[in-house]
Amino acid sequence: MGLLCFPVAAVIAANERDFARKARVGSGVVVLLDNGPHHAMTKMTLPGTRSFLMITNTQAGVTVRQRIPVRYLPADPERTAEPGVDSVYADAWDVVWIGIASIVGALVSPFLVRRFPNLLGYMIRP
Repeated sequence: MGLLCFPVAAVIAANERDFARKARVGSGVVVLLDNGPHHAMTKMTLPGTRSFLMITNTQAGVTVRQRIPVRYLPADPERTAEPGVDSVYADAWDVVWIGIASIVGALVSPFLVRRFPNLLGYMIRP
């Protein structure tokens, strides 16, 4: 499982890089907070008169009437809008860390089970 994460992360990174290359950056205004400062309803206004509402889940807390940057593809902004422009590869790095943790866990767990059989609930006979 851990080794599978690395090619998956590469595909995610390539898709994110492609999105970042084609995307435009606009501005959205937080109009409503739903269940805390990390879940907001944001109004995105495109050049011209077109605007739409979108749900944004941000890592950084936001407040009502705060402006946040939004990336979007000009061909389909409603479906592709994403809050923030900070880290394009955050999702890919998350998958890499999951892969590393899986590999470390797979390598270390047999030693931990043998070292602490009563603590981990296993009785292993030598």
